[in-house]
Parts: sequence; C-alpha cells; structure tokens
Amino acid sequence: MVSRLGFCRATCLSFLAASFLYQEVSAQSTDATCILSSLGWSFNSHKESPCQVASSLIGVCYNTGYNVPSLPEQNHYLGPSIDDSNPCQCNTVVYSLMSACGLCQNRTIASWNEWSANCALVYTSYPEPIPSGTVVPGWAYLDVKSQGTFNAALAQQDANATESTAIPVPTSTSSSTSSTSSETSTTSSAAPTVISTADAALAADDRRNKIGGGIVGGVLGLFGLCALLIWLRRRRKTAQKNQLLPTVSEDSKEALPTIEISSVSYAHQSPSSV
Repeated sequence: MVSRLGFCRATCLSFLAASFLYQEVSAQSTDATCILSSLGWSFNSHKESPCQVASSLIGVCYNTGYNVPSLPEQNHYLGPSIDDSNPCQCNTVVYSLMSACGLCQNRTIASWNEWSANCALVYTSYPEPIPSGTVVPGWAYLDVKSQGTFNAALAQQDANATESTAIPVPTSTSSSTSSTSSETSTTSSAAPTVISTADAALAADDRRNKIGGGIVGGVLGLFGLCALLIWLRRRRKTAQKNQLLPTVSEDSKEALPTIEISSVSYAHQSPSSV
C-alpha cells in the first residue's frame, strides 16, 4: 500500500514538473523579433518580449502550445478565426500584447473590433490561469474597448504598473509531522492585527454605550410592564365590585307595590265635657 502511494505521488509530481516545464518552453515559442528600441518598455521584468508573453497565454488553450510567427512588412496580426475563437485569444490582454508585438517589429496593428470579430464572447481581462513562470506586464490590462484600438503612448505611461503572475499553489507535505510544522510556521508568520490606543478607547466607549443603552431599555420595559399589570389589576377589581352591587331593572320597578297611607283625623274633646 505504501509503495503504491509512493508511486502515485512520484507520478503526480513528475506530471506537474513536466507541465511546468512545458509552460516555460511554450512561453518562448515565437519567431517574432522586436527590432525597435523605442518599444523596449513593452518587455516585462524577465526581459521577455510581448510576443513571448502572448505566446504563453494563448498556448494555455492548446495542448501543443502556440507559436507567434513573425510579421512580413505592411502586415498585422489577425484575430482568431471562428474555430480558434477561445477565451485565450478573445480578451483585451492578449490583443494588447499581440499589438505591441506587431509594433515592436515595426509593423501595423489591427483594431479591437477587427481582432474580436469572430469572438462570441470577449473578456476585458485574461480569463484563464496564468502559466507558471509567465509575467504579464501591467500595461496589457489597459482599456482598449472604449478607444477601439491599442494605444502605445498610454501603454508606455503605464509601463511600470504591477505585473501579474501565476497564483502560487501550496505544496503537499509527505508526512503529518511536516504538515503540522508547515501549518505552525504559517500561523506564526502571519502578521498580528495591530490596534492603536485611540481605536481601543473608542471601541471600549462604544461597547459601554451599548451596554448602558441595553440596561436602560430593559429597566424602562420592566416599568412599563409593571404599570400595565397594575392597571389591569385595578380594572379587574372595579369590574368585580360592579358585579356585587344589586341592580333594579325598569320592569321590576313597575312590579313593586305602591303603599298608600291615609290620614285619620281625631276630634279633640275637653275634659269638662266628659
């Protein structure tokens, strides 16, 4: 079992190394040679011409790589055909690189509409992963759709822009011990978050204000609840008292007997008359 795992791991590493080597070789698959020294700004920090960088980016969509040929006089690079209209070519980054490649050979360039005529979908950036070892100059990301063509003067002004490279892929460790040590080193190398004293004081005041507001709100709510209970209790007592008092209806008033008292007169006699 261990030997099989070792064999599989070795095979995978060999495949990755071969693919990286292939990408490095395909990055220089071009017959074009830049002859104008005034276009020296179009080279990347690895001293690679825009023709070489374009070859590397376009080659991602082809298993056999892609060769950028040299241009005859009074010619320019055409955009992809209908069959070759893939994301690697239907983007503004490769168009800018191919335009700079033509200019540095002292040739003409195509407009953006001519380049993307056969593209069903276009991209304003490079949509595929950048190959390992390829450095894309920052000027290649300038907006060419709004102007309709590649502007060498604007690109030269942006010659020192940040370059783009492949995203680094973390390497797998051969044992759990090395994996643990790698995780530990990664954690320890992470920069701690630094908070200034003023920010800490503001955060503490804000926390105290929130706590104080919660307490005041809770007390007010409790008082309101107590007042509601007292009112309901008084209302209930009042209703009970009203139920204990006798009530006399109009019908019962009519049924009550009427008592009449008659006056009796008495004759007054004096004692001498008896």
